[in-house]
Amino acid sequence: MRGAGAGTGSNIHDHLLIQTAKDVLGEDAEQPVEGSPYLSEEFTKGTVITGKRVFPDIEMRYNVHADVIEFRQKNQTYLLDPLPEIVRVDIGDLRLVVSSEDGSQRWGFYELLDSGAVMLMVRHRVAFQEGRPPQALQSKATPARYTRMQDIYLYQKAGALPTRVTNLKRLLADLPGDRQALAEFADAEDISVRKKDDLVRLIRYCNQAVH
Repeated sequence: MRGAGAGTGSNIHDHLLIQTAKDVLGEDAEQPVEGSPYLSEEFTKGTVITGKRVFPDIEMRYNVHADVIEFRQKNQTYLLDPLPEIVRVDIGDLRLVVSSEDGSQRWGFYELLDSGAVMLMVRHRVAFQEGRPPQALQSKATPARYTRMQDIYLYQKAGALPTRVTNLKRLLADLPGDRQALAEFADAEDISVRKKDDLVRLIRYCNQAVH
């Protein structure tokens, strides 16, 4: 972080380490690619919130594969890495926070689904496979491809590291509050830890009860 003083301003270059997208991602490459590295291809106006400043009205999109925010200013596309100084990035309805699953310095962007006594986050993933020239009995080359992978859900209690959601029983045992009430809610609502909406309902119920 190079800026100083709290406040609001749109000149994000003066306060965060920024790189030009084409220099890092090779966005001018002519190689045909199927699929998309983005959560959404469209640039959407949003806000970057750091511990010291708020940067509103920035056109952004989230590159899941590279785990960077791409934003446009003055007809140039720039990259914003998941820096620990960032409190939150809002892109339309998407809310991204910076976290580290194992407590190391390997920071990443996580979508924030609910917050309170427990934060519920999801780690989006996109894999990339290089293109290949035509093989035996093939008339065409195989194009490079981006493929969405299964999302990883995590929850985080105050003062603890994020924990992956692996099964309902383990999750219920670790959540704060009345465990019996949580178990009854999960049973009545037929909660599945593989479904985003179910997890949001469970954690929201937990946060409301604890609050």
